[in-house]
Amino acid sequence: MSEVLKEVNLQSFKEEVLDCPDPVLVDFYASWCNPCKKVFQLLDKIRQASNKIKIVKINIEESSELASNYMVMSIPAIILFKAGKPQEKIVGMVSEREILKMISRHI
Repeated sequence: MSEVLKEVNLQSFKEEVLDCPDPVLVDFYASWCNPCKKVFQLLDKIRQASNKIKIVKINIEESSELASNYMVMSIPAIILFKAGKPQEKIVGMVSEREILKMISRHI
């Protein structure tokens, strides 16, 4: 995976996600997960096309505490945060359209 989406960890999560005034889409992934790589490509495409939402990623192996805190049991998992609170979660491989629909419900 290329480093086009900002990597967030336990130390930077509060600043990058919880304290962000804008909606933040958080991609929980693992480097060995092939569906995660496909979701990552969709999210990067969305990021390049829109500046309405911040998108970051969290490696569940390096930040297992965050994954546990937000009950990420399967990956890929995407959680949309707004005003520091999780609003909606998608688990598994989904289409770009489904991700965009989720975003549009919260912007």
